[in-house]
Order: sequence, then C-alpha cells, then structure tokens
Amino acid sequence: MLRAQGQSYRQIAARLNQEGHRTVTGKRWGAVQMRTVVLRGASASPGPVGAPPLGTF
Repeated sequence: MLRAQGQSYRQIAARLNQEGHRTVTGKRWGAVQMRTVVLRGASASPGPVGAPPLGTF
C-alpha cells in the first residue's frame, strides 16, 4: 500500500524502524530487505483467509 502511494523502500523501512518493528532476526529494516519482502509478496501464494495480502505495505 505504501509503495502504491509512491513511497520508496527506504521510506517504508524508516517508518517500520521508527515504529519499532524489526526483522525476524531482530535487526532494523533496510531498503534492500523491504524490496525483497515486497517482491516475494507479489509472487507468493495467498496467506490465511482474512489475512492482508503480502507486499501491501
């Protein structure tokens, strides 16, 4: 969603970090990690019923 609003991967990562979100390994988000998550989400199979689609940051 944030990508659709024109935000860069760097801006999205900064927002996640500011809000206190960390990666699975406990590290801060970076632009490269965000790009990877978004691209994987675009090609991933749907998640559980009612879950938001992957890659809709």
